[in-house]
Amino acid sequence: MWRKYAYQTKALNKGTSFRFKQSAVHKEYLFWLYEFFHSRGYCMGTGPREYKTILIQKSTGVHKTYYGYEFDLFTFSSLNWIYDLFYKDKVKTISPECFAGKLFNAFSFSYLNYGWWRLSCHI
Repeated sequence: MWRKYAYQTKALNKGTSFRFKQSAVHKEYLFWLYEFFHSRGYCMGTGPREYKTILIQKSTGVHKTYYGYEFDLFTFSSLNWIYDLFYKDKVKTISPECFAGKLFNAFSFSYLNYGWWRLSCHI
């Protein structure tokens, strides 16, 4: 099952940034990931922020509240290649070519289902 663990955005010819988001169940993992990027200068020192999402089922009106944590990386033009690999005309496309060659190997592919980078690229 594919879930959204990371989001990426690309400013017009400026650079690409990522937002990592996990439910509270995966708090320990997200904080580890934050420390990984922070120690390398990829994000601010403010730590992950807590978020709350309320979903309402239309048919029954039942409310369900989810809590989690998220953080953003700085915007870097050096990350544009990752954006360009998965987005064509601003539409996310995951094609077989993305998984061929040296970009992905069995190790990085295994992270797709465990939420490291949703699009699991080497750092």
